[in-house]
Amino acid sequence: MMEAAKSFFLKGASQQQGNTNAWIRQTGSFAIQQCHVVHLSGTGFRLKVADAQQIPDSFSLLFSKSGPGHRASVKWRRAREIGAEFSGANPPPPSA
Repeated sequence: MMEAAKSFFLKGASQQQGNTNAWIRQTGSFAIQQCHVVHLSGTGFRLKVADAQQIPDSFSLLFSKSGPGHRASVKWRRAREIGAEFSGANPPPPSA
């Protein structure tokens, strides 16, 4: 599973590491839950969350509470982390 987690970040994609606050919004809901972006690239990201099993398979990632959401799909889960891939036409730049 670790190799799958590493390989979904495309080689050559611009990447950023850090601990940035973000929020998860479930499809069809206005409710949000806080998370921390640990790794971000132009294709996907790794998040720290309270419970990875509580995160739906697809959701919107917000970099501000009132900002636009960026559609994403979960690729892997661990106890308190998820790896996800941006889907759709509006992935954020890695410096988001």
